[in-house]
Amino acid sequence: MINNYLKLQYKLLTRHFKATGLPIMVAPLLLLGACYLAYYLLLQYPVFGSYALLLSNFQLLFLLTEKNRNDFLKNTFSKKDFYTIRLLENNIVILPTLAIFLFRGLWLYSLALIALAVIFAFWSLKLLANPSQPHSQRNHLNLLSGSEGAIC
Repeated sequence: MINNYLKLQYKLLTRHFKATGLPIMVAPLLLLGACYLAYYLLLQYPVFGSYALLLSNFQLLFLLTEKNRNDFLKNTFSKKDFYTIRLLENNIVILPTLAIFLFRGLWLYSLALIALAVIFAFWSLKLLANPSQPHSQRNHLNLLSGSEGAIC
C-alpha cells in the first residue's frame, strides 16, 4: 500500500513539473544544480550558509506537516504505515542537505537536521483559524484588525 502511495506522489510531482513546460528529464539536473548552488553558498558563507540550509529544510519539512494532508494519511493508512511514510518523506527531503553537511564535516548541523526530520514526522500542524471559536473571541479579533467598530 505504501508503494502505491509513493507511486502516486511521484506521478503528482511529475505532473507539477510538466505543468511548467519542461521535460521531466530536466528535473534531476535542476536538483543537482540546486545542490551545487547550496554547496557553493556553504563554501562562500560557512555560518550563514549553514543556517540558510537548515532554514530551507525546516520550511520544506513544515510544508509536509499540513493538517489536511496528514489527516488524509491517517485515515488511509495504519498508524505504523503513516509514520513510515512520514519518516520516509522527511528523509527524502533532507537527504541532499544532509549529504552536503556530512561532506563538509558539519556533524552538529547534520544531527540537528536529522532531529528536525524525526520531530516533524511525529508532529502535524494545527491551523490557528478555527471557525468554532467563541463569538467573543471573534469580536476581539475583529476589533484588533479594525474591521468591526474599533474605538479610535
